[in-house]
Amino acid sequence: MSKDKTLLDKLRENLTEEDIDMLEQLFKQEGLIFVLETDEELESAIEVVRDKIISEFEQTVERFRILNIELMRENQDLEAELAPKVADPAANTSWFRKVMKCLTSYLPFFYGAD
Repeated sequence: MSKDKTLLDKLRENLTEEDIDMLEQLFKQEGLIFVLETDEELESAIEVVRDKIISEFEQTVERFRILNIELMRENQDLEAELAPKVADPAANTSWFRKVMKCLTSYLPFFYGAD
């Protein structure tokens, strides 16, 4: 046992034995702690916990599967929206860039070639 007092030790210092027994009974009723008398009870409790974990895991996997389908659809929609812009880069160029490109093509004319 470590040098630090456990919570149970601290409770025993401040509570009576009857209080401790009542807390233990309350914890058992609420399912926070339980005492298994036989191997069958232990195996049954392990099976219940295992089944609950498996069920929660399956639900989580299903949520991720649905989310994956939604994201794949969204990705397809975005790809379809982007495809014409990639095929024709001029369609994606802003008005300002088009004007600047046009003006820079005439710059040598204004400055003259020396």
